[in-house]
Amino acid sequence: MFNALNRAFGTGFGAVILVLVPTGLFIPRGLAPLFVLLVVLAIHHCVRRRHLIAELPVHLMFSAVAFCLWAISSAFWSIAPFETFRAGVTLILIVFGGFCILCAVRDISGREQKWVEFGLIATVFFGAALVLIEVNAGLPLSIESKLLFKNKIPVITSNHMISRGMTVLALLTWPAAWILWRRGYKLTCYAILIFVFLALASGDSGTAVFALCVGGLAFGISVIFANRCSSIFIVLISLGALTAPFAVLTLPDARTMSKSVPGLGYGVYPRLFIWQSTAGYIIDRPLFGYGLRSARILSSKADSQFVRIGPTDMNKVMIEPIPLHPHNAFLQLWLELGFFGVSFCLLTILGVVTRIKRLLLSEVHRATLYATLFTALSLLSMTYGLWQGWWQSLLWIIAGISGFTVLPLKQIYLPGLGPN
Repeated sequence: MFNALNRAFGTGFGAVILVLVPTGLFIPRGLAPLFVLLVVLAIHHCVRRRHLIAELPVHLMFSAVAFCLWAISSAFWSIAPFETFRAGVTLILIVFGGFCILCAVRDISGREQKWVEFGLIATVFFGAALVLIEVNAGLPLSIESKLLFKNKIPVITSNHMISRGMTVLALLTWPAAWILWRRGYKLTCYAILIFVFLALASGDSGTAVFALCVGGLAFGISVIFANRCSSIFIVLISLGALTAPFAVLTLPDARTMSKSVPGLGYGVYPRLFIWQSTAGYIIDRPLFGYGLRSARILSSKADSQFVRIGPTDMNKVMIEPIPLHPHNAFLQLWLELGFFGVSFCLLTILGVVTRIKRLLLSEVHRATLYATLFTALSLLSMTYGLWQGWWQSLLWIIAGISGFTVLPLKQIYLPGLGPN
């Protein structure tokens, strides 16, 4: 019975991973149904195996539950209580499903483990090749997919059409590289890192490239300062999360920045305007925020302003102060859930850092886990709305993959620390 259950979830997990990058490239919203499929398989697996969610680390469970309760409780003071409550219920369901996946991946072994590893390596190589083809051939597959699924051809075609798929690729690169390294294919490991970097750099979306580089920096810090890296990361993450609103207000505004540093890219200056607008709202409600998922209604197109994006006043665009979300997860947490919401989320992230430290990992393995974490944090700080379904689904799948890479260690911990 156990072998059958193991095969069902392991086979499904490997199949989902195998199509993860193509799905992100051409139908990114399809990542949410893939996550739901995994959750259904994981719940079935855990129930039949009598796994309990409580088997996961207590401190992570506590901080995640506290965050979810605070998020849904914000409906009491939200400026959009119905929307907040609805989003809170969805958040709780997603977090529960994510924890089920984390429980189920621990039982993957044998042929299913090899299948998952193959799916991970294959989707990264194949995905990087697809990115290169799309960027250099005028996005033929992306245009066809839009025609197939939406029955329309996009008027403007740019690499932005595949930016979410490039995000998926960046997040999967480090786990895939680790699997190759562990198997002894070190040259192939280096090759996949270079191949993915070149593929991402060939497009005009610098976010994924920057995030991959930040992950590489975290990898380097973890290797060079092996005994102190967790403390360094805890300090950096804490400072970034707790000071985010005040840090952006110390920066020059978009017009001044575009004059003094005109070569940062057209996406930087609108983000700076959005971040500083968000910080202004945060100052008014710093402790409790405006309620979960309230960012989208705090401003409207009627509040739009001209934002300079180039070296002259002729280079400008109309930008809403907060167009749906602030394009920064920590600012969004401050805005919607206040200091307490940020604190609960921060405890969860720091719990992950501590968890990685406590596992008896090789130096390279620990470094790849930290690299994956910081790649995700970089993307969270620059891109998508925190509550987008496909984005949350992707992050939980990545968490499951990261947990899967620890499987060969049979859950070994440092002496005296125990599994919790």
